[in-house]
Amino acid sequence: MLAVADATVVAAVDPYPDQIPNAPTGVTLENAEGNHVILDLGEGRFALYAHLKPGSVNVHAGERVQRGQVIGELGNSGSSTGPHLHFHVMDSPSGLVADGLPYGFDQFELTGQVPPLAEFLVLDQAQESVPIDTQDAGPRHDALPLGRDVVTFADVGAAG
Repeated sequence: MLAVADATVVAAVDPYPDQIPNAPTGVTLENAEGNHVILDLGEGRFALYAHLKPGSVNVHAGERVQRGQVIGELGNSGSSTGPHLHFHVMDSPSGLVADGLPYGFDQFELTGQVPPLAEFLVLDQAQESVPIDTQDAGPRHDALPLGRDVVTFADVGAAG
């Protein structure tokens, strides 16, 4: 996971193991975000990266990070059924009691969309492959991926 902006680390939490599919351990409000990082973006905005891989969080509270700096790796810790990143921008440094704020990415590639949530959950529970509809796939600029979107971000080291 890469820092989305020059920022100050507010929280860097890394004690939780990844969940095992179909055998999750107890999840509480205290560990729901799993291993996570919260960045202070300034102007009352904070970025949350949740469900990170155990042992991968490589920043500390109070540390200054630069846009594009690696801060952790994708994982499955906390309240999670599979490896993914829960990312959002919020108005408080607490993912559980904050309000989400709108944001957009400079650029990304829309790979496609997964099915609606009810269908997705059935496939997930059955451990079946989830189809991705690629009809509207393509590059996006100054946009926010939607809830069912599957996206790819350019390699930070890539030209462009």
